[in-house]
Amino acid sequence: MTTARGDRTSAAKRRRARASAPAGEAPRPELTIVETRVYRGPNYWNYEPAIKLIVDLGNLEHFPTNTIPGFTEALLEMLPGVGQHTCGTGRVGGFADRLRDGTWVGHVAEHIALQLQREAGTEVGRGKTRGTGEPGRYNVVYSYAEESVGVVAGKLAVRLVNHLVSAEKDFDFGAELEALILLAERAAFGPSTQAILDEAALRDIPTIRLNDQSLVQLGHGVHQQRIRATMTSLTGSLGVDIASDKKLTNKLLAATGVPVPRAEVVRGEDAAVAAARRIGFPVAVKPLDGNHGRGVALNLGDDDAPEAPVARSVLALLERQEQFARENPGDGPPLGTGIRSIMLAACVSRTPDVPLPDVPGLARGAELQAEADAGHRPFEATRLHRIPVVRSDLRHSSAADHLMVDGEGY
Repeated sequence: MTTARGDRTSAAKRRRARASAPAGEAPRPELTIVETRVYRGPNYWNYEPAIKLIVDLGNLEHFPTNTIPGFTEALLEMLPGVGQHTCGTGRVGGFADRLRDGTWVGHVAEHIALQLQREAGTEVGRGKTRGTGEPGRYNVVYSYAEESVGVVAGKLAVRLVNHLVSAEKDFDFGAELEALILLAERAAFGPSTQAILDEAALRDIPTIRLNDQSLVQLGHGVHQQRIRATMTSLTGSLGVDIASDKKLTNKLLAATGVPVPRAEVVRGEDAAVAAARRIGFPVAVKPLDGNHGRGVALNLGDDDAPEAPVARSVLALLERQEQFARENPGDGPPLGTGIRSIMLAACVSRTPDVPLPDVPGLARGAELQAEADAGHRPFEATRLHRIPVVRSDLRHSSAADHLMVDGEGY
């Protein structure tokens, strides 16, 4: 909570900054990052993982935000969410007031870095900016959920501040923000891993990401365990090998009586077309060693010339495999392409769910879906989607363990 004494001190500092500015000098985009440090656990600044930037304000040390023409208005227009930060005032919109009263651009960069991460889908909100003891240099500290996203957010925040001081000709903030969102999506854990990490957080178990995939350490010292997606340190290697072989998994499940779609493994366009004819159109094509729905083509052959799309899909997968082999010699198994019936389409397509149309009060489900489709991003093909809930009286009954709408169970 900001005190009256703190407000008076800040006001006096702003007056000194304005008085120390050389006569006739205008603000210049001189905010730079001198040093970047990532804290992956409790640290001097925070109990949570944090990123510290040492920034140099240059001549902007003499220009609080209220002395830079159009700075605050442009920032709040480009990134409205940043104006909603409380910034220690205890009320929503406190940071917008600080911008108008005048604060330093290092402090602004901290809040922008936090908001950029929130725009990318990570919930962060803790930060602070303190002087280093050297004139014009500050420690900008802010929390992060994913390290690579946090570092890029800090760099983009500094660039945006400089752009607001003096417009950078080739700077496209929308494109840069989209690139950050895509980075966050690529770096994000899958739903299975994330569920484990969420439960670990509830139990106060520390977690450390060990690579850019899903290898995570839970705990420290002799009590530590490691997971990779849904596999743990205790998962049997034989089970992993079987689950990684789609054809063998299909065969073993069928042998136990579990209904599975017909499937064949092929290695060329002609073999794929022949297999598709035996299975019956329409079919789906997917890499034998793929995952997360990558490289999957669905509902092929549902037209007058069913063979052509199957051959094109297989050819595209083979070309992709050849390119990978050229770029990564010696890595990865040879490509097999499985032909599966359309029975898998609903599982692989990851079509966002829509609430049941006959549920009272949820008639806007189709409308919401249309809005989502119109504004979809390219990464939505490999991510799970939230189901839109419209009715405020849609609630979960823990006793009956099912959803209730106006007293009716669904």
